[in-house]
Amino acid sequence: MTKFHRICVFLLSSVAFSCSNNNLHTVLKLSGSNRDELEKVLEHYPRGSQKRQAAEFLVENMLYQGHFAGRALDNYRALMAKKELKLDPNYPEVLDTLWSSVNTTEETPSIERDMLNIRADYLIADIESAFNAWESAPWKDSITFEIFLNYILPYKVQQEPLYPFRKYLREKYLPLVEGVSSPRKAYEIIHQNLTRAFSVARTTIKYNYYDPIIMSKTMSGTCNERTVYIVNVMRSLGIPVAFDFTPRFANYSSNAAHSWAAYISKENESYGMADGDSVSHRNPLPLTTKWKYRYRLDENQTLFKIDSMKKVFKVWRNTFKIHPLKDIDYDDNLMSGLVQPNVSDVSELYDITGDIEVKASKRKKENVYICTFETGKGWLPFDVVAQKGRKVRFENVNVGICYLMAYKNGDDFIPVANPVTIHQEGVQHILNPGAGTETVLLRRKYILVCSFLQEWAYGLGSTFEASNNPKFIGADTLFKQTTVPIGPQNYMVKPNKPFRYVRFNAKHRRVRVAELAFYGTTQDGKEVELTGTMISDSIDQENALKAFDKDYSTDTQKDRLHINPAPFWIGLDLGADNHTQISRIHFSTYSDANFVEPNHEYELFYYDMGWHSLGKKEAEREYLIYDNVPKNALLWLRDLTKGTEERIFTYEHEKQIWW
Repeated sequence: MTKFHRICVFLLSSVAFSCSNNNLHTVLKLSGSNRDELEKVLEHYPRGSQKRQAAEFLVENMLYQGHFAGRALDNYRALMAKKELKLDPNYPEVLDTLWSSVNTTEETPSIERDMLNIRADYLIADIESAFNAWESAPWKDSITFEIFLNYILPYKVQQEPLYPFRKYLREKYLPLVEGVSSPRKAYEIIHQNLTRAFSVARTTIKYNYYDPIIMSKTMSGTCNERTVYIVNVMRSLGIPVAFDFTPRFANYSSNAAHSWAAYISKENESYGMADGDSVSHRNPLPLTTKWKYRYRLDENQTLFKIDSMKKVFKVWRNTFKIHPLKDIDYDDNLMSGLVQPNVSDVSELYDITGDIEVKASKRKKENVYICTFETGKGWLPFDVVAQKGRKVRFENVNVGICYLMAYKNGDDFIPVANPVTIHQEGVQHILNPGAGTETVLLRRKYILVCSFLQEWAYGLGSTFEASNNPKFIGADTLFKQTTVPIGPQNYMVKPNKPFRYVRFNAKHRRVRVAELAFYGTTQDGKEVELTGTMISDSIDQENALKAFDKDYSTDTQKDRLHINPAPFWIGLDLGADNHTQISRIHFSTYSDANFVEPNHEYELFYYDMGWHSLGKKEAEREYLIYDNVPKNALLWLRDLTKGTEERIFTYEHEKQIWW
């Protein structure tokens, strides 16, 4: 629940609030001195007319609507209104600077509740604008009045200020859909245009300030702000859209929520588009599609499952209409953002129809929370039911995710049963350890994002060469990359003779070398790392040395904007007195630093009604081996040396399977 909603709920918690006509009377009663303004709106339209129904809909659902206000925010808006801003790579810093210039006193904005502040002339004008957008649209007949009420009429999406921006947005974007007769096609055109133009990033502004006028100038903001802007633009054009969201992803480390604008058809079906798409699809989850990559990897190459699918456990819809809350005494802070009157669970509309059921060890009359695992926070809830008997059941949850049902005890979660996974067929599997033990070989602590395959595929065809000629004339090829180098690699070389010069010869200029090392075998059979002077043909020394700094998080490319100027090579001059024959090459391209790294300390845990340690180990190579690991257990590998990204996994068929 947002700060705004928490305050509103607190202030109004003592008010009995039911449905329909009673809602209207409740809002009028609570509106105080502003009641006359609301009644003016109602009296402006004849009873029984569509516009009167629209006015009643807005007033009776106005209870929790409002926005942040204050001198700093007002000054910020005034300043932004005067500026003609252009997109800038550093726009978050630009906006932060502007915000700091007006927020000199660090004041806390107040919460302005709509029913206490909205003016009759503003609301009447906005109702007229909404009807004009609907009635003048070529697709009017394909939009029912019910859909109009919920997805075109509302004067705000979240906490936008009470400002007449609908006319401004309509004039700005109407030319884009001139001649278009289908609302879905109009949705596709506007969505594609705005997602391309709007840059997503965060600023230091602490308060949601969803001002469409400002956003139309900056065309930048959070994912949430972008969706608010897109929805307002669509509605100004008579296109019915909803604000749908997930509070976090079920299998990624990011705590950030994600939202998108969903088109609502005449049949009340949801259509959506991923960024960059030109065609909308029914019931899509835009962020659960696999990354597009040009190299199809043979997963037999890896000891872990490659799965870049961002998964949501449920989907919610932010609505203007008020919905009844569950008759459950829940922890408001715990269920932040999900249990509130203007949020509706629409998972079923997205074909999320999985059911999960476990048997509790005891009969209790307690709330049971369903949780997913969040890096750095442990198990976090997203839904709650009251236990009845010994069976605990949740409906409409997504498949391919690991869940934990638990009671709340103070700050702790007490598991009802061990974690449960739901597979694509809807079959659930309880992860009860105890069916013997096994040895596991681990290479990563976090899910592999397929976008890295794009980077690594540039290494195909690259070679490792050795020569006694500084220009590598007649060089010997030690190894050629014929498969994508997935993370740190060790290539064994059959020693034949000592060389003075060794190098990695990149076929493609976009190869980013994170680590490069050559090893040799001494006369007594010991392996030693060969040292020498760095040599390169086209990379500046500062960046080239990053290939030899023993840090997997640095690489030879300065940044994404400074790509190596040409196909390049980088290597070592081992010196004239070198007599060691090369036996092994260690190589790694740029990655997420989530592979097992030598000299890092790790700890492996398994879950059995709580987390249990299987011991700490210092990695000697780019993998870890643990013996006596319980089979059928949920596992969690932590890097105690550095790094924050971690995911739970199971070990199946000698692979790490991420959840």
